[in-house]
Amino acid sequence: MKLMIAALATETNSFSPIPTGWKAFEESFVGSDATRKPANLFSAPLHVWRTKAEIKGWEVVESLCALAQPGGPTLRRVYQDLRDEILADISANRPDILLLSLHGAMMANGYPDCEGDLLTRARQILGPKAIIGVEVDPHSHLTQAMLDAANLIVAYK
Repeated sequence: MKLMIAALATETNSFSPIPTGWKAFEESFVGSDATRKPANLFSAPLHVWRTKAEIKGWEVVESLCALAQPGGPTLRRVYQDLRDEILADISANRPDILLLSLHGAMMANGYPDCEGDLLTRARQILGPKAIIGVEVDPHSHLTQAMLDAANLIVAYK
């Protein structure tokens, strides 16, 4: 069994005039080795997922973990670059199970539902047989695109 884990999280305040750009993500965390560093609020699920999978003897592939503090809408190019890195890893690795730590309230210029966009594209790559699970914040947006693409959505406790 092959598991891929990743995170892409920020909480968008649509009324904020200050966009969320690269610097906001770099100040919090951007990397593909989150489980090799101390856990933080959004990388903690990745640590748990890796540990549980390794106990079962599963192969674990770790993709991007990108986090930013709450702010205005994410710049379009920044979101697309982060999303596309995760999608490229999904395409290259074709996991049986994909688990994503997302905030659930991310918006970018031209993307009112970043989580729905990412999940829809992941589902298109993996097809209907793969399992896609998502962890979101309790006050996330819950959209039809998210429901259609994910097998499991869990609110963070």
